Amino acid sequence: MPGTESIQTKKAKRQWKFPAGTVFVRTFFHGQTRLETQLLHFDGLSWLPYSYLWSDDQADAELVDASGLTHSFVVKNEAVTESFKWTVHHRAQCQTCHSRERGGGIGFDLDNLVSVGEDGRTDLKRMVELGILDKTPPKWWNVKQMVDPYDAEADLESRARSYLSANCVHCHQRGGGGTVPLDLLYVNDTAAINAVDVVPTQGMFGINDAKVIAPGDPARSVMFYRMATSSSGHMPKLWGRDNDLEGLKLVHDWIASMPRSDDSGVASETQIALADFAAMAFGGASPEAIECHARAIATSGDSVRMGLYERFLPESERKQRLGDDIDAQQILALSGNAQSGRALVMDAQARQCVHCHRVKGTGRSVGPDLDGLAAKRSREQLLESILQPSKEIDSQFQTHAVLTDEGELISGLLVERSDARLVLRTADGKDHELSPDQVQSEKVSPVSIMPKGLAAELTAQELADIVAFLESLR
Repeated sequence: MPGTESIQTKKAKRQWKFPAGTVFVRTFFHGQTRLETQLLHFDGLSWLPYSYLWSDDQADAELVDASGLTHSFVVKNEAVTESFKWTVHHRAQCQTCHSRERGGGIGFDLDNLVSVGEDGRTDLKRMVELGILDKTPPKWWNVKQMVDPYDAEADLESRARSYLSANCVHCHQRGGGGTVPLDLLYVNDTAAINAVDVVPTQGMFGINDAKVIAPGDPARSVMFYRMATSSSGHMPKLWGRDNDLEGLKLVHDWIASMPRSDDSGVASETQIALADFAAMAFGGASPEAIECHARAIATSGDSVRMGLYERFLPESERKQRLGDDIDAQQILALSGNAQSGRALVMDAQARQCVHCHRVKGTGRSVGPDLDGLAAKRSREQLLESILQPSKEIDSQFQTHAVLTDEGELISGLLVERSDARLVLRTADGKDHELSPDQVQSEKVSPVSIMPKGLAAELTAQELADIVAFLESLR
């Protein structure tokens, strides 16, 4: 904190006013080895991120260029030597989450600051006494205390909700920038997070009767699938592809503990794969047995299972994905195979294209039809529309976000507007009809309903194949 200034507790619930010069710092470790130290500096207007990469001998850390980098660390723990890659994201990616609109220091959250120390004082009270905060929030704010997700003595639901809030809520809350209505703020009751028994809006991934959270059935829950897979649909988008197994098991066990609301009937291949993965990963199998199983799946050509088990393979045996920093010229220099691209686009389990686009008579009309798209766009423009979907958005495909008088946030394409009604089509292809008096506020988003980063899990050749397929649709 600069000088003797304090963070002001604003009247608007759960927001802070930070003095210019405020800096948050955190360091990432692997065991006892320091990997990266991040600084987040508020200059009075914007939050500016900086990353420092630690040297192999741990003597110092160097400022990383704004474009970021990927570094191979070699870590020695006793007799074991481990090699792994660590990615320092470029600064624009950091600002995707750490923006002024989202509060900058997104981990500095009220529910995350009320833990009680050994002296009986809460974090909030200590910070007020130190002058870091100007005052303790009033009781009517009803601040709930998050728990340690890894504390086996704590309530299972509180642990899972704390984990999801800490890791996901910076995007998945009202106005957070996520493109689905999920609202994982810890203060919300579980029934109000728009997940339990809620139909997913951005892909079913081959799951029959899929729900964001299907009570009592993790294998039918898209949330569990997205957290488990390293392939298409992986969450979070801007972080490592191997979410920690402890947190994944926690969410799995929480969903499994809920009373089942219905029977979905025959399980799909994806559901069977998810159930098998959970049994193997959480059932006490040895690391050697799991790696052997993963290696067998790697040769099977089963993309869904491979996405689940890839985490258990050495780095050298994994799929060499493009990641977040893609060189468009590298892709354009490759010769794509249209038939292979067609298989990728039309695979509803592994890809999400046909969930929003119609092509060859298949799919939904949420985004523009892909048939004939190449007649309007060059090869370069086709690739650009995949890598930067928000750069140029046709007016008829702009996302309209509406907040209803009941507090529901609906985001989708504008289908109809009249004095009598407003109709929005959400990413699941459903039309939502509202009367004007139901609309509390409305805005047009500069962000495309098509999520950014869908190409990150592809190889360079796979992306070139998709472009070649789109080129063939004239």
